[in-house]
Amino acid sequence: MQLLKSSFAKMIYFSLAMKKRLFIHIWFLITAIVSLQAQEPGIPSALYTTSGSVLSMTDSMPPLQITAGFYHTIPLAQFNNQGDWTQQGDASDLYRTAIFFALRRSLDKHFTVGICVPWYRTSLTYHGTKHPPGNYGISQVSDIRLLLAYHFKTGRFLVSSEIGTNVPVGNGLGEALHPAFPPGENGYWTLWGKTTAWLKINGEMALYGMFSYDFITPRSGALVEGSGALLLSDSTTDVIQGTIHPGDRITLNAGIVRRFSNNEIFLGYGFLYKSSAFVNNLIPDDERTINLVNYSISHRSLLHTVHSGCFHNWKQMKGGFMIQMGVGGNGSWSEFLLSGIISYNLK
Repeated sequence: MQLLKSSFAKMIYFSLAMKKRLFIHIWFLITAIVSLQAQEPGIPSALYTTSGSVLSMTDSMPPLQITAGFYHTIPLAQFNNQGDWTQQGDASDLYRTAIFFALRRSLDKHFTVGICVPWYRTSLTYHGTKHPPGNYGISQVSDIRLLLAYHFKTGRFLVSSEIGTNVPVGNGLGEALHPAFPPGENGYWTLWGKTTAWLKINGEMALYGMFSYDFITPRSGALVEGSGALLLSDSTTDVIQGTIHPGDRITLNAGIVRRFSNNEIFLGYGFLYKSSAFVNNLIPDDERTINLVNYSISHRSLLHTVHSGCFHNWKQMKGGFMIQMGVGGNGSWSEFLLSGIISYNLK
């Protein structure tokens, strides 16, 4: 009888342990969907801002501009929710690489349309305990960028305004509970607007500034399926659904550029703000599920960066490089980014 009681107790303990473990996995599954920290996906905005023809401003764009470029990042650390520089262990060794190709076509003197097709590679050296330690990576074409731009020159000012969208190609992660960092927007559509301005101080120096707002469209679908959903819903449903609002972004860049012969050297500051994520239209909408999801979603986060680089001008070409580094923030990644770009104008 004592042996039977002991065996029954072990079964109960094992069952509770399995439920606890499953609950933890469900927790991280939801967190993986909605709590990505602040980091600018896609092509660095400062790279396009600084690669404009700042000191040789013209009133019209070339009929066709062909651009190619790349970037690669080296992980530094993270800024936690208190703004402290800290190593986060599970996700501190994140590397991102991209190669991109873009075309811009003038419609008339002031209007331009464009397309940018990027290929991304993200890899993460995982040190945690929720998955087997090792290297995880994803490579794919993602977030094809379409835009319509209007620019004009008046006196010492050159102003360019753009509207566009990032079209997701597939989903950045094959499954939500995946330790690799998603490339691009991870399957979300993005609508954005951007204004860039250059002020020419004299023939050798200019100031630049850029502001953009990215609206990341919500996405509905299953948050948890199968046994996990049965556990959370007390066996009443095998799927928990919801609409995820991942949070919008504001990006700022400002700096100064100085020309030496055919070279332009620049130094600038960047700011990235990402608003809080939230989930609504939960099914089921019981208090337990709502509390779990609301506790797991990411709150607002921000990132301060500095960038610098150099560009060389040829007759119909311009090319150069830029480096960028996160120097402060809250709930954000910090990395060292090396990027390059080259453009050719067809007349």
